[in-house]
Amino acid sequence: METLTGQWNGFYNYNTEDGSEYKTRFSMTLTYTGGDIIGKCVDVEEDGGNPEPASITGFFKGNLISFIKEYPHYWFFNENGQIEKIMDKKHPEIHYSARYNSNKFIGTWEMELDTWSLGEGYISKSISGTWEMEKE
Repeated sequence: METLTGQWNGFYNYNTEDGSEYKTRFSMTLTYTGGDIIGKCVDVEEDGGNPEPASITGFFKGNLISFIKEYPHYWFFNENGQIEKIMDKKHPEIHYSARYNSNKFIGTWEMELDTWSLGEGYISKSISGTWEMEKE
């Protein structure tokens, strides 16, 4: 790979509780310095993505990339399918990891939705899926 720095395009997949599968395209701008990556990611709103840019922080080592995607505000789809924002609530971190192979990254993502305390442990509810991206 020539460099991580630059423009990348990709998509992420996820399934809803009713079994429907969704694919959301995104565009990501990354800067790579000394093993660390930072950047911005913008989802395609028409695909059901959040129209606000998310920040990217993580690392790249060997052929493995790992980063956290953070939206500036908590957002969700209401019962009418419209995006709603709660400006004073933080959106859960979304953890991405992938391997670089055949000129693209292919991997998985996970977002913890809620956590409950249970004695000395805890239970969490999360959503996850797959993702891919290629350099523009």
